[in-house]
Amino acid sequence: MLFRSSLHGNRLTGEVPLEIFECTKLVSLDLGANRLTGPIPKSISQLKLLDNLVLSNNQFSGSIPEEICSRFQKVPLPDSEFVQHYGMLDLSNNDLEGQIPASINKCIVVSKLNLQGNRLNGSIPFEISGLPNLTSVDLSFNSLTGPISPHLTSMSLQGLNLSHNQIKGAIPENFGSKMSSLVKLDLSHNLLSGPLPPSIFNIVSLTFLDISRILSLELCLLVLEAPVLFY
Repeated sequence: MLFRSSLHGNRLTGEVPLEIFECTKLVSLDLGANRLTGPIPKSISQLKLLDNLVLSNNQFSGSIPEEICSRFQKVPLPDSEFVQHYGMLDLSNNDLEGQIPASINKCIVVSKLNLQGNRLNGSIPFEISGLPNLTSVDLSFNSLTGPISPHLTSMSLQGLNLSHNQIKGAIPENFGSKMSSLVKLDLSHNLLSGPLPPSIFNIVSLTFLDISRILSLELCLLVLEAPVLFY
């Protein structure tokens, strides 16, 4: 019985064959770094035990199907030494468009969410904050708009990359006080405005901060005065 399938890093082309979704005991599916095309099949909903999905670095198009969001539930893992629990949803570096579905909050097992390098638009859904196990979010290199939701800054993330989007508005004032576990923060190349919250410099775990191409010289000087920050 097949629990884990990795076809990563080949030269596979065409659409994903629907037969693969008949392997209903799959916990992990990695088709990354190929040349696969077409939409992400809705038949993925048949993989009811799925908690690790890597489709990155292909040529998938269309929107993120709602069906993905019905997976990644807390379920017992098969009793096999070959099966590992990853909790990753990686759709990065494709040609996906449209909005991030609000139902993504159903993916409660996900710890790493990688959607960078697509053409996703609209605002960041506040429902992402409902993912209790999430530690890393990368939404960079898309066309996301709107402000940074205060709900997003209430999460216990270690990594947050929102760079190279069209996000507007101010950085939430309580950013640093809420995200005390943050190690890496990249907000660069956006349309953010307003003051840089001093609370950011209270994040003792922060080792990387990039706010380039968004702030005035006056605000950048605040960064230079921070004695414990490396950027």
